Amino acid sequence: MRQNQSYAIINNYIKQHIEKGFSMYIYDFKFDDLSTIAYNHLLKHSDKYTVKPEFYIINFDDTSRSHRCNPINPDFMTDISDAYESAYTIMLNLNRSWIQKQGDFFVESPIILLAAIIWFLKIYDNGKFCTFPHAIELLSKKYVDAFTILTSYPDLENYLSPFIDAWQGGAQD
Repeated sequence: MRQNQSYAIINNYIKQHIEKGFSMYIYDFKFDDLSTIAYNHLLKHSDKYTVKPEFYIINFDDTSRSHRCNPINPDFMTDISDAYESAYTIMLNLNRSWIQKQGDFFVESPIILLAAIIWFLKIYDNGKFCTFPHAIELLSKKYVDAFTILTSYPDLENYLSPFIDAWQGGAQD
């Protein structure tokens, strides 16, 4: 989308929603263009909200310009498909070249593995350890250790069966 189209459509959309007192989730692909517009407009029109709104930024490219949050908060997941959506979003943001390769085995496999880990962290000890750093730590474990833990849960055993079969067949790489 050219700058003119972005200005004419997206910027006005953001401004109108703020003026109506709506909350938004904005994906600012060229950070911080849209974020600046939204933030400044929110400052001018914060009186439109019955509850004073807060403004948060999550920036995967520069975490020093990002608010802290738990992107895999267990309270927001009701089933394993929610864990998959979280894993999908995280992995495609970490490796944007995968966006063009969606559906590819080598793209889907790590997403499914991360989803299983996220779901395990959600169901283990009432989600006490369901955080992104814990997920990374589990991803860093040897396959034998991680798969032993994950497959001890019936919810994950079927979900991970292709990984287990490949791993037992010697396809670790």
